Amino acid sequence: MGRVPIGRPIPVKFTAESAQQLREVGASLGQRRTSAVVRVAIRALLRDPKVVTREMLSERSGRTERLLETSNNFHMEDELRDSLDRLAAEKRTSRAELVRIAVDLLFVRIETDRDQGRPDAIDNEVTAEIYRGEANRDKLIARRAKQRGREGEPRGSVGGPVDQ
Repeated sequence: MGRVPIGRPIPVKFTAESAQQLREVGASLGQRRTSAVVRVAIRALLRDPKVVTREMLSERSGRTERLLETSNNFHMEDELRDSLDRLAAEKRTSRAELVRIAVDLLFVRIETDRDQGRPDAIDNEVTAEIYRGEANRDKLIARRAKQRGREGEPRGSVGGPVDQ
């Protein structure tokens, strides 16, 4: 039996390509990890909300709506949802659009981390997100590192194995 979802689900639509990338990132980290990946992306966006500019929002609004086709539900605790709603109100956009922006920025970050020799950075953050209790974090991160060592491939990359 899986973990009980954190909070109520929020629906978000993605382009087919973004939805596929998100599933790949989540699957590379284990079963049912997509909501945790999205929460990591949202927390990163909330740490630096200045990345969401008026120009970015206006550019995205014209092209995004007609391309959205895949709907997903993501679970998050009320505090995170409230912070996201406050930022959406401040930026005069929707919660769903901020989630899409956060996920897009996460994809860029995964590639950057991989290029800089840190393919496990997102993996560690997602593990910490899933098991937010400090007592288990080190044990679970060590277990994931051991599993990756047995499998012989970096985790968290978008689009498959990395050429080395």
